Amino acid sequence: MESCKLEIVLHSGKSLNNIKNFGTMDPYVVVWISGGGKDTKPLKTEVAKRGGSFPVWNYSMDFNISSMNNNYTLFCEIKHDGHMVDRNIGQVQIPFKDLLAGDTFGENVSYPVKISSGEVKGEIILSHKFSQSEVNEKDSSGKTVATQVASKAILLAGTAGLLVALDDGSMSASADLYRFRPA
Repeated sequence: MESCKLEIVLHSGKSLNNIKNFGTMDPYVVVWISGGGKDTKPLKTEVAKRGGSFPVWNYSMDFNISSMNNNYTLFCEIKHDGHMVDRNIGQVQIPFKDLLAGDTFGENVSYPVKISSGEVKGEIILSHKFSQSEVNEKDSSGKTVATQVASKAILLAGTAGLLVALDDGSMSASADLYRFRPA
């Protein structure tokens, strides 16, 4: 099972539906990936205070995906940060097949925002990049498997080097292990 990392940068919103009667909206975005009966942990941008219908976030977030699947969907739910209740502004759904068509890192791509009626009102601008992710499984002590493997490899290489040095006579087994015998 090949795992990868998806890095998304949510740059801004454009012409978003203004849900406030008075004042200026304070938008933020909640992002998650859904598919295969699983959802990733939702990640949230910072609030664009007084961002209104044209908020700027420039917020980066990473998702680790255990296996690639064209049936996944990236969800972006845009909300207003209210004093008592956060209200929905709109939602964007991006099929993974669109994301897999090519990385757009450094290139801004806009996606339409749909409001609850299904009507398109505004867009969000983002970029994304896929890359290989490292194995970061943790054992019961909290150490990553990759860290354990690297530590054991270093220890094994050091031990092998010491044994070779002892075997070829360049070091005395009874002498201090850090001191070489004179030639």
